Amino acid sequence: MEDSTPEIERILDEITTICRDALLANSEFDQTRIEQLTKGLVINGWKRHQAYSAPLVVQVKQRVTDSLENQSLHHKAQLESFAKEVQNAYDSASKYETTMPENERPVNERKELSARPPNTNP
Repeated sequence: MEDSTPEIERILDEITTICRDALLANSEFDQTRIEQLTKGLVINGWKRHQAYSAPLVVQVKQRVTDSLENQSLHHKAQLESFAKEVQNAYDSASKYETTMPENERPVNERKELSARPPNTNP
């Protein structure tokens, strides 16, 4: 993804590692960590950056496939399932982010309220 931030890239790299390792049976698919990471994508503006690239589900599949290099991918259905889980977690985090009233958000996640410009009309 060309128009990304270092933090978004770090998150996508970690999601890729979780999916790849679960595919290769090096570890289990960590749904809790995926939910934390996708919330990080929401907080770091993935939606704004996604406008310039492929959807998250496509990016996850491509990144995992690329990370396997010369290894053949025997578990395409399983990768599809993992990528959909990531997308679902992101959609859930995104929905929560956009529906939570501003005054109920943690202070560190609130948008800055801009002051009104001075009234210059007599």
